[in-house]
Amino acid sequence: MFRSFLAAVAACSALAACASPYTIKTVFNPADVAWSQQPGTATIYGQAFLRTRGGDVRTCAGNKVILFPKSAYTTEIYHVYQQEITHEVHYSKVINRDPEALVYKRETRCDVSGSFHFDNLPVGDWYVAARVVWEARSSGYGLSPQGGTIFTPAHTNANEKTEVILTR
Repeated sequence: MFRSFLAAVAACSALAACASPYTIKTVFNPADVAWSQQPGTATIYGQAFLRTRGGDVRTCAGNKVILFPKSAYTTEIYHVYQQEITHEVHYSKVINRDPEALVYKRETRCDVSGSFHFDNLPVGDWYVAARVVWEARSSGYGLSPQGGTIFTPAHTNANEKTEVILTR
Protein backbone atom coordinates (compact mmCIF):
# COMPACT_ATOMS: atom_id res chain seq x y z
CA MET A 1 0.00 0.00 0.00
CA PHE A 2 2.74 2.45 0.98
CA ARG A 3 4.72 1.49 -2.14
CA SER A 4 1.65 2.31 -4.30
CA PHE A 5 1.40 5.69 -2.59
CA LEU A 6 5.08 6.42 -3.32
CA ALA A 7 4.60 5.42 -6.97
CA ALA A 8 1.63 7.78 -7.24
CA VAL A 9 3.61 10.63 -5.66
CA ALA A 10 6.52 10.02 -8.03
CA ALA A 11 4.23 9.94 -11.07
CA CYS A 12 2.41 13.03 -9.85
CA SER A 13 5.68 14.92 -9.45
CA ALA A 14 7.07 13.82 -12.80
CA LEU A 15 3.97 14.76 -14.76
CA ALA A 16 2.70 17.65 -12.65
CA ALA A 17 -0.62 15.78 -12.88
CA CYS A 18 -1.53 16.71 -9.35
CA ALA A 19 -0.94 20.43 -9.79
CA SER A 20 -3.78 22.72 -8.86
CA PRO A 21 -6.27 23.84 -11.52
CA TYR A 22 -5.96 27.46 -12.53
CA THR A 23 -8.73 29.90 -13.49
CA ILE A 24 -7.69 32.75 -15.81
CA LYS A 25 -8.83 36.03 -14.30
CA THR A 26 -8.24 38.26 -17.34
CA VAL A 27 -11.00 38.45 -19.93
CA PHE A 28 -9.78 38.01 -23.50
CA ASN A 29 -10.36 41.18 -25.55
CA PRO A 30 -9.91 40.74 -29.34
CA ALA A 31 -9.30 44.49 -29.73
CA ASP A 32 -6.07 44.07 -27.71
CA VAL A 33 -4.57 41.75 -30.33
CA ALA A 34 -6.24 42.86 -33.58
CA TRP A 35 -2.93 44.48 -34.62
CA SER A 36 -1.38 41.01 -34.90
CA GLN A 37 -3.52 40.12 -37.91
CA GLN A 38 -2.02 42.86 -40.06
CA PRO A 39 0.68 41.94 -42.59
CA GLY A 40 4.17 43.09 -41.72
CA THR A 41 7.81 42.89 -42.66
CA ALA A 42 9.29 41.43 -39.47
CA THR A 43 10.56 37.91 -38.80
CA ILE A 44 11.00 35.90 -35.62
CA TYR A 45 13.37 32.95 -35.96
CA GLY A 46 15.26 30.74 -33.58
CA GLN A 47 15.71 27.37 -31.94
CA ALA A 48 14.08 25.46 -29.09
CA PHE A 49 16.05 22.91 -27.10
CA LEU A 50 16.65 21.53 -23.62
CA ARG A 51 19.58 19.68 -22.14
CA THR A 52 19.03 16.31 -20.42
CA ARG A 53 20.49 15.56 -17.01
CA GLY A 54 23.13 13.54 -18.85
CA GLY A 55 24.09 16.54 -20.99
CA ASP A 56 22.44 15.47 -24.26
CA VAL A 57 20.54 18.12 -26.24
CA ARG A 58 16.89 17.50 -27.15
CA THR A 59 15.13 19.77 -29.65
CA CYS A 60 11.56 20.52 -30.60
CA ALA A 61 12.07 18.71 -33.94
CA GLY A 62 8.66 18.09 -35.55
CA ASN A 63 6.73 19.83 -32.78
CA LYS A 64 4.66 22.98 -33.11
CA VAL A 65 5.95 26.40 -32.20
CA ILE A 66 3.18 28.85 -31.37
CA LEU A 67 3.30 32.63 -31.54
CA PHE A 68 0.78 34.60 -29.47
CA PRO A 69 0.36 38.39 -29.64
CA LYS A 70 1.04 39.98 -26.26
CA SER A 71 -2.00 41.20 -24.33
CA ALA A 72 -3.17 41.18 -20.72
CA TYR A 73 -4.77 37.77 -21.38
CA THR A 74 -1.68 36.16 -22.96
CA THR A 75 0.55 37.70 -20.30
CA GLU A 76 -1.48 35.90 -17.64
CA ILE A 77 -1.07 32.66 -19.60
CA TYR A 78 2.69 33.34 -19.81
CA HIS A 79 2.74 33.49 -16.00
CA VAL A 80 0.84 30.17 -15.86
CA TYR A 81 3.61 28.61 -17.99
CA GLN A 82 6.20 30.03 -15.60
CA GLN A 83 4.35 28.37 -12.70
CA GLU A 84 4.23 25.11 -14.67
CA ILE A 85 8.03 25.06 -14.65
CA THR A 86 7.93 24.99 -10.84
CA HIS A 87 5.06 22.44 -10.88
CA GLU A 88 2.66 24.82 -9.13
CA VAL A 89 0.17 24.72 -12.02
CA HIS A 90 -0.13 22.45 -15.06
CA TYR A 91 -1.20 24.28 -18.22
CA SER A 92 -3.65 21.52 -19.19
CA LYS A 93 -5.50 22.29 -15.94
CA VAL A 94 -6.31 25.88 -16.94
CA ILE A 95 -10.06 25.52 -16.84
CA ASN A 96 -11.39 28.59 -18.64
CA ARG A 97 -9.17 29.28 -21.66
CA ASP A 98 -11.00 31.43 -24.21
CA PRO A 99 -11.13 29.60 -27.57
CA GLU A 100 -11.46 32.95 -29.38
CA ALA A 101 -7.87 33.76 -28.39
CA LEU A 102 -6.67 30.84 -30.52
CA VAL A 103 -7.83 32.68 -33.66
CA TYR A 104 -4.92 35.10 -33.14
CA LYS A 105 -2.13 32.56 -32.71
CA ARG A 106 0.32 31.63 -35.45
CA GLU A 107 1.91 28.20 -35.77
CA THR A 108 4.91 26.64 -37.42
CA ARG A 109 6.94 23.48 -36.81
CA CYS A 110 10.51 22.97 -35.73
CA ASP A 111 12.80 21.38 -38.27
CA VAL A 112 15.08 18.47 -37.41
CA SER A 113 17.64 20.79 -35.77
CA GLY A 114 15.01 22.53 -33.61
CA SER A 115 14.91 25.68 -35.77
CA PHE A 116 11.77 27.64 -36.60
CA HIS A 117 10.71 30.96 -38.16
CA PHE A 118 7.67 33.21 -38.53
CA ASP A 119 7.63 35.68 -41.44
CA ASN A 120 5.51 38.70 -42.44
CA LEU A 121 4.83 39.78 -38.85
CA PRO A 122 3.68 43.26 -37.86
CA VAL A 123 5.61 45.32 -35.32
CA GLY A 124 4.67 44.32 -31.79
CA ASP A 125 5.21 42.24 -28.70
CA TRP A 126 4.73 38.48 -28.81
CA TYR A 127 5.07 35.30 -26.78
CA VAL A 128 6.75 32.29 -28.41
CA ALA A 129 6.00 28.79 -27.06
CA ALA A 130 7.44 25.38 -27.95
CA ARG A 131 7.36 21.91 -26.41
CA VAL A 132 10.54 19.92 -26.08
CA VAL A 133 9.75 16.48 -24.66
CA TRP A 134 11.36 13.06 -24.54
CA GLU A 135 11.11 9.92 -22.46
CA ALA A 136 13.74 8.78 -19.98
CA ARG A 137 14.07 5.78 -17.71
CA SER A 138 12.85 6.45 -14.21
CA SER A 139 14.11 4.35 -11.31
CA GLY A 140 11.66 1.50 -11.04
CA TYR A 141 8.85 3.23 -12.91
CA GLY A 142 9.71 2.53 -16.57
CA LEU A 143 9.78 5.51 -18.91
CA SER A 144 8.65 8.94 -17.82
CA PRO A 145 8.22 12.13 -19.85
CA GLN A 146 10.93 14.74 -19.48
CA GLY A 147 11.22 18.33 -20.70
CA GLY A 148 8.16 20.46 -21.24
CA THR A 149 6.96 23.76 -22.62
CA ILE A 150 9.29 26.69 -23.10
CA PHE A 151 7.68 30.12 -23.40
CA THR A 152 9.41 33.48 -23.85
CA PRO A 153 8.57 37.06 -24.89
CA ALA A 154 9.81 38.57 -28.16
CA HIS A 155 9.52 41.95 -29.89
CA THR A 156 9.42 42.65 -33.61
CA ASN A 157 10.47 45.76 -35.52
CA ALA A 158 9.69 46.56 -39.15
CA ASN A 159 12.12 45.04 -41.67
CA GLU A 160 14.10 43.29 -38.93
CA LYS A 161 14.74 39.71 -37.88
CA THR A 162 14.44 38.89 -34.18
CA GLU A 163 16.30 35.82 -32.92
CA VAL A 164 14.73 33.82 -30.09
CA ILE A 165 16.44 30.96 -28.27
CA LEU A 166 13.96 28.89 -26.27
CA THR A 167 15.69 26.96 -23.48
CA ARG A 168 15.98 26.97 -19.69
